[in-house]
Amino acid sequence: MKKIKIISALLCFGFSFSQVGVNTPEPKATFDITAKNTTGISTIPEGLLIPRVDRQKAQSMTGIAVSTLIYVNNISTGSQADNAINIDALGYYYFNGSIWVKFKSAGFGGKNTNIYNSNGTLTENRIVAQGNRTLAFTGTAAQAFSVDGTTFSADAANHRVGIGTAAPTHKLVVQGVNAQPSATNATLRIDGSSNHVMDFGTFPYSPYGAYVSSLDKTGIPLPLILNPLGSNVGIGTTNPSSKAILELNANNKGFLPPRMTTDQRNAINPKPAGLMIFNTTTKCMENWDNSKWVSKCSTLPPIDMSESCSNTMFTNSGTFTVGGTNVTATFSNALNYTQRVGMSRFQCNGNDSEVSAGNFMGNYIDTGKPDPQVPGKHIFRYPSSSRIRIKFNRPITNFKVFHSNIHDDEKYIYTFKKNGITVYPTMQLICNKNNYYSISSTTITSNKVIGGAYVDNPYGTYVIGGAWFDEVEINGTQTGGETYPNRDLPRGSAVKFCIGNVL
Repeated sequence: MKKIKIISALLCFGFSFSQVGVNTPEPKATFDITAKNTTGISTIPEGLLIPRVDRQKAQSMTGIAVSTLIYVNNISTGSQADNAINIDALGYYYFNGSIWVKFKSAGFGGKNTNIYNSNGTLTENRIVAQGNRTLAFTGTAAQAFSVDGTTFSADAANHRVGIGTAAPTHKLVVQGVNAQPSATNATLRIDGSSNHVMDFGTFPYSPYGAYVSSLDKTGIPLPLILNPLGSNVGIGTTNPSSKAILELNANNKGFLPPRMTTDQRNAINPKPAGLMIFNTTTKCMENWDNSKWVSKCSTLPPIDMSESCSNTMFTNSGTFTVGGTNVTATFSNALNYTQRVGMSRFQCNGNDSEVSAGNFMGNYIDTGKPDPQVPGKHIFRYPSSSRIRIKFNRPITNFKVFHSNIHDDEKYIYTFKKNGITVYPTMQLICNKNNYYSISSTTITSNKVIGGAYVDNPYGTYVIGGAWFDEVEINGTQTGGETYPNRDLPRGSAVKFCIGNVL
């Protein structure tokens, strides 16, 4: 009865001032509870004892005011649902207007859960506003900080960073997948402010290796410029010469320039002076000197317009010495090409006499027609075509043909090749008795049509130069149907060959 009177007096005192004090005559708030003994060794309990209910009671309440505070002392009743969805342990809870919310403070019986002692899940987006403050992480673990495992990993133990790997082996490791260069396959991309990018990656196939490519975002190649403001670039060397823009160093590899045909080369426009390519048509390195393409195969000697042969004349297969170098000629694919003995006057200067020769149109044909002038004899005629192919074991030029006894309507078409590719040297007449011979490109034609009479010893010499070649094929035709009586058999069109220069 005494305690009730004291409390009533205190409450009445407080009400007059809209404040209530417990153990204090001067409350400092709407409800001010002061410990009776704030210090000392008194064993009398002090504190505030709020309503204690089980989970079922908390779940059953209605009309609960926001901020209502309870202590749940039993969770074996009711269920963790509805407004009790958060009631999963003994402890203090407050009502937020829709559900009971657990006090997380360890001082209120809840678990002190935070990023320093527990895993967790964000329930919504969060922003850390640093302002002018810094945020630093320190650690000594190999994987001290990571994002989604291998997406990003910081190795504090070895001071390394990994992207695409949780175990970086160097200061920065970006790990991707081996793939052919494309608009999407690069391991690392440096992205420009517009559509231009630079990609780094590794190849998936032998001999593997890595690539750097410059392109737009659709995969179209763009220029790649190395060291634009520096002095030099080295490949295969750590110390490129200061006098070289680019130094290539290797003892088991070579430099492979752009390779293209003559037609592809000619389509390059414009062509800066010094441009270099490998011509797959001629099998030669070439460079543009600002006016023409210059071959690097060798320096071609000038076309030799002298009448004589300074080396060995030949008419069939053999090996000959030209300027101290052996060259082998192999004859094949012969058609009506024979060997002939007893030719006179073979060179324009008259130095030849009674020599052997190759013979085009040499297999004359008996027509079976009687010779009107010689009873019992027949008319003979030349074949309509003749051919020979000569292959050399090394390129040659200044190839001379000493051609005697060309006849009516004869034509000889020359084809030249180097490494199997047709080339186009220059053919020029050196001598031409009575203008019986004419040249058009690589074709020799008879100018004289006698009309059945035998033309005695017309002779001409021509030279083929201005390009290297290792094969020549000569195809002869005679379309006039010229015939000769048996008493003066057709002897064909005699030739001898001479090599001026070898490569």
